[in-house]
Amino acid sequence: MTGSNVPHNTAGSERRRNSRFPLGLPVRIHFAGAPAPITVELMDLSASGGRLRSATQTARLDQGAAMAFVLPGQRPCLAKGRVVRIGASGEFALRLDKVNDAFLGFVGEFTS
Repeated sequence: MTGSNVPHNTAGSERRRNSRFPLGLPVRIHFAGAPAPITVELMDLSASGGRLRSATQTARLDQGAAMAFVLPGQRPCLAKGRVVRIGASGEFALRLDKVNDAFLGFVGEFTS
């Protein structure tokens, strides 16, 4: 990835620095220690994280993960991070540590 490090704010009750926007996008994710990537639903997203849902696999807290999806024009969006929250029905939150330029451009389309 050519991307950048993503800043995080961990102080206070609201830790998000970036606005999230809702999606319903299928993405491929590869959990650390898993034999192969799976497809999950990207439910909402910001420049520093997202909420996802898996129908087939349960994420573990602090588990590393790499996420990828392709935009029109064959621009691959890539991001790496860690699972920071686990919820009901296969939902989990991923805090992103590294993203590529295409990913940042995709998020920027929703925030501009």
